[in-house]
Amino acid sequence: SIQICGAYALYPLAKAWSTEYCKLNPGVEIVLGAQGTGQGLDSLRSGRCRLAMISRSLTPEELAGGLHQIPVSKDAVVLIANRSNPLIRRMLTRGIDPRMLRRIFTGENDITWGEVLDTVSREKLRVFTRADKSGAAELWANFIWKTQADLKGIQVTGDEEMIRHVRDNRYGIGYCNLSYAYNRSTG
Repeated sequence: SIQICGAYALYPLAKAWSTEYCKLNPGVEIVLGAQGTGQGLDSLRSGRCRLAMISRSLTPEELAGGLHQIPVSKDAVVLIANRSNPLIRRMLTRGIDPRMLRRIFTGENDITWGEVLDTVSREKLRVFTRADKSGAAELWANFIWKTQADLKGIQVTGDEEMIRHVRDNRYGIGYCNLSYAYNRSTG
């Protein structure tokens, strides 16, 4: 039995690989757990798993502590917004300046969509961020020149929960791994 845990971003890939591996090796059981990069690394260090899935590079301290990484894929972290937002077309054609994203995701929760997209809208953004120590949150924070600790908003765990909350809030905005935001079947 092999325990593998960690990044939500790598879970679908690890699930596919483990399924195929176990077909070829029926005596092997692979137990996967999606808990976020930070929890995966904690579980690896404590011996609760044999491999950790991480969606970021190891830090110099983690490398010096004896951890080793093997890159297996590339992904991206993307901004997501509710498709029912009446300003979605404007957002898609105009975009949002990274400096505005920094304001949005570091705690200025009274920002309106009108301010973000230069309209008269007075609707306030519903900002969602990751509660878990995740590679996605770290990459998003780096994109807006901050750290994960600087990110503010309604805290959610994992990509699927992030997507659900943004989908359920007309004025919702958040971020997630591209592999969760993009549906290959529908495009």
